Amino acid sequence: MLFLHSAPSQRASIRASGGVSSGMNAALTSIAAAAPAIAMLGMFACLIGGSVLIVKNRDRKKGMLMLVMAAVLLANVAIWTL
Repeated sequence: MLFLHSAPSQRASIRASGGVSSGMNAALTSIAAAAPAIAMLGMFACLIGGSVLIVKNRDRKKGMLMLVMAAVLLANVAIWTL
């Protein structure tokens, strides 16, 4: 893995170690563990916001799009947890 914005010595050490350092792997693992929870928060926000837009007849098209986005987020989380 080559990062163009890193110093040449960092690029050499990344290539020599065979990839990303273990500290970065731990950070990426924790981010990956938090991603489904963050997506579920977004799903609930889209579900509530879309429902409010539809019920109050503000903007039905945007409300439906938000409900579709909530369904897509739910499907993504279901796939990630398999």
